[in-house]
Amino acid sequence: MEPGADSMDQPWARTLPARVAREAIICGVFGPLMDVYTRRDVIGHEHLETLDQPVFERFTTAAERSSDDPRKQLEQLFAELVVAVSSKEFRGCPFMNGVAEIADQRHPALEVVRRHKERVRRWMRDRARAAGATNPDQLSRQLMVVFEGGQAQSLVEHSPKPARDARGIAKLLIDAASPG
Repeated sequence: MEPGADSMDQPWARTLPARVAREAIICGVFGPLMDVYTRRDVIGHEHLETLDQPVFERFTTAAERSSDDPRKQLEQLFAELVVAVSSKEFRGCPFMNGVAEIADQRHPALEVVRRHKERVRRWMRDRARAAGATNPDQLSRQLMVVFEGGQAQSLVEHSPKPARDARGIAKLLIDAASPG
């Protein structure tokens, strides 16, 4: 064999016993790693379940306590976003982080994330409706995009500036969608 030549390019390596041995080595080494990764997915799914209520309340409870006015509650939600992303511990949305690498659209973690995001959107929609928004469903979808974008870009820039921008955009959207 020439120095530097790949041993799998040799004629003996193409025989059935050599291929079986190679496959056994690969499965023996990578199989357990895949088992750990799979278990980590399951743990991640369970972990996301435990985060649902506290993360939801982290933003909505503070917004609800700030005012009885649903319009001000929506605006306060974005003020809470600025506070959250300003924390040294901020690492992005745990729900988006949890599913970023999952390709299987049937993975249980995706359902947890969808349920959480829909819950936040409904909270926004209910306040938008109470504030007199002409189209509360549309406003809540727009606010979700702005909220998520503010989180993501704040993480990328490692700065609260995008969340502050999101707060300003949210106020413009709320003002445009709500009379008076």
